[in-house]
Parts: sequence; structure tokens; C-alpha cells
Amino acid sequence: MGADYDRSDAFRGARFTGADFTGADFRDCDLRQVKITDSWLSDVRVSGLVGTFVVNDVDVTAYVEGELDRRHPERVRLRQMRTADDYRAMRDTLERLWAETVDRARRLPGPALHQRVDDEWSFIETLRHLVYATDKWAGHAVLDKPAPYHPLGLPQPDYPPADATALGINIDADPSLTEMLEVRRDRLALVRGLVEGLTDTSLERECLRVPGPGFEEYPEETLSVGRCLRVVMKEECEHRRYAVRDLTALEAELAYAGAPGRRAAATDAVGKLIQIMLDYGPGTQTWYRKLLDIRDVLASDASDEAALRDAGEMFATFYHGGRNFSDFYIPDEDYEAQASKNRELSDIARTLREATRS
Repeated sequence: MGADYDRSDAFRGARFTGADFTGADFRDCDLRQVKITDSWLSDVRVSGLVGTFVVNDVDVTAYVEGELDRRHPERVRLRQMRTADDYRAMRDTLERLWAETVDRARRLPGPALHQRVDDEWSFIETLRHLVYATDKWAGHAVLDKPAPYHPLGLPQPDYPPADATALGINIDADPSLTEMLEVRRDRLALVRGLVEGLTDTSLERECLRVPGPGFEEYPEETLSVGRCLRVVMKEECEHRRYAVRDLTALEAELAYAGAPGRRAAATDAVGKLIQIMLDYGPGTQTWYRKLLDIRDVLASDASDEAALRDAGEMFATFYHGGRNFSDFYIPDEDYEAQASKNRELSDIARTLREATRS
């Protein structure tokens, strides 16, 4: 196990030459103005608050944001909110999307909902954090409740445990899905009540936000009702995206444990993608042919490990070059239908990637 550098500023302005960071994990780090040159970046994953991001002299910032918007069009609606009616429509969309996500989570065994994927929050922990976010930005900031925090809420990972206790929060709680959904229903109703009573004028009402325990050094600030509710909805929007990503991984792990099961999962996913290419033919011929090649590899006499490795390498090429598979989307005149179809497409592609990952 490598060394653990927690809350360290020892590397600010440092220079690393010929260093081996294979398998290193940078979490909740300040990586502003970091420059990486002449280095080997393979199987690297980056997530976080991305500003300007340049890869091999190409600014990919707008591309990443555009791709996320295509996969999750609710992000666009969130940014476009201006009126009270916009807030109500966004709230309805988020409640519908989360209802679908919870139904999906219910199909998993109970222990899986407490399981972390790549050390990200479990599904239960995600629900706990959304309760905390609602308490902080709606209960505390908008409604000015004297004790807004539910014991089952969960602050951000770097929140000092003693300060969480001072808020009445039990960080070490391990609630069931039933318990969390009961609390969530109450918090959803709280936000729904606020949003239903909104007017364009009340959106601009100013709220005094007083820093909580552990953040006394920060000044008090005044924020509008609209700004506070936007934060709540953004939390709902982004954490659902993470939850769906991890539910897909858990489903693949549980349903297709072992190499033979992974091969079956990959074969099933490839078949679905081939059918999609046939249904939406124009411009899909290249990917269609490559998917047929992947299907042939998975159907070959090669061992499970070899077939999965080769199929994974072939599918990885779909995301190389100028116009790649990320650019493909399923069109539909109905906005909600298009969003649903493209979420399904992303889930199928993700299943194929997970199943063939070596």
C-alpha cells in the first residue's frame, strides 16, 4: 500500500520527473494549473469541477460538457431555469428521474445498496447526502429552521466528524433503504412545498446563510431563494448521474460474476448495440461493422479471458479519433423519449465496457 498524503500542501508547485504514479488516487485535491507533459496516460479517469482542460493541445472542456448534456439533458434544463414555472418543471423532472432510479435500485439485493463502487458513495450514502443538502440549502438557508439537520444526513467527506455531531448528524449511521426513503419523502415534500409556492418575485428574496460548525472562518453571505434551490436541484441532478453509473456497475457485477458471465453480458450488450445501429442506419455503418467484428470475437473459440480482452480493446477504439461513438445519439421528436432512449444507449455501452474491462 502506498503512502497516504491527507490535507497536505507539500506538493504545491512541485515538479515530478520520471515518477511512477501507477494506481495513484487523487481525491478531493486542488489540481489547478497542473501541467502533465511527456507522460504515459492510459486507463486514466478524471472527474470533478472541470474548468479549462487541455489534452494534447486540444481544449476538450466544451466537448465534455456537451457530452454530459447529451446524455443527461436535465442538466440543460437546470441551467436554463429562470422563472418560478421553470423551477416547478425542473422539480417534476427530478422527482420522476429519481423515482425511476429508486425502482432500479430496489431490484438489487440489499447489501449491494451499501456497496461502494471505486470507493464512491454507495446508493444509501448518496441518499443520505441528498438529505443533508436539502437540510442545508432549503431547511437552513431558505426556511431558517433552528435545527434543520436530520441525523441520517451525510455531509461531504471532508466535513469534520465533531462538527457533524454538533449539527445532530450521525455520520456512522447505517440506515436501510426503507429508512432512507422515508426521510427522502419528507425532504422531497419540503422542497415541493417551497417550489409550488414560488413566484418570480419570491425567487429573488434574500436569505442569510450563516456558516455551520467547522466553517466559522467563512463570512455570512446573502443568497437568493432561487440560488439556494438551484443548489439543491443541482445536487439531485449530479448525484443521480453518479448513482446511475454505479448501479450499472453493480448490476453487471452481480448478474455476470466471473469471466463466462462477463462474456455473456458483453455478447448481450453488443447484440443490443447492433440492433440500435440497424434501427438508426444513416451514419452508423462503420460502427455497425466494428460491432459485428466484436460479436465474432466474443463468439469465437478463444478463452473467455482472451475474448474479453480483445473485445475490450476493439470497443475502446470506438472512442478514438475525431468523430467517435460518443457523438452518436438516438434522435426523437419527443424530448422525454429522446432522453430515455439515449440513457438506455449509454447504459448498454457502459455495460459492454465494464464486462470487457481487463
